Amino acid sequence: MTGAPTFREIGPADMEAIFAVRIATWHNDRGAEELTKLGITRDSVRRMLHDSHRGWLCIVNSRVVGFAMGNKLNGEMWVIAVLKDYEGNGIGKRLLLLVEEWLLSEGWNEVWLTTDP
Repeated sequence: MTGAPTFREIGPADMEAIFAVRIATWHNDRGAEELTKLGITRDSVRRMLHDSHRGWLCIVNSRVVGFAMGNKLNGEMWVIAVLKDYEGNGIGKRLLLLVEEWLLSEGWNEVWLTTDP
């Protein structure tokens, strides 16, 4: 990895970048279609960020390479995604920590994440 990673909170203008990362890490060629079927769209994520979720992203050399979001209503780590070329550099760990710290500040003593096999 060249360049130092920087982290910042996700904003409404970051939808294209985080969807590009999420689709790239979905591990199949129908990622965008499947997300839409699940109701996960740019508009729905913008609403989540406004109503119940908060998230952070990682930028390396002006490129978003990872992000994570949590849900304050149920203590869920809703998503964490890091591009394969950037795995193993502590990015996921830092993103996870940022969401965990926020959820703890929201009163959750435990956080959880559902994964697919």
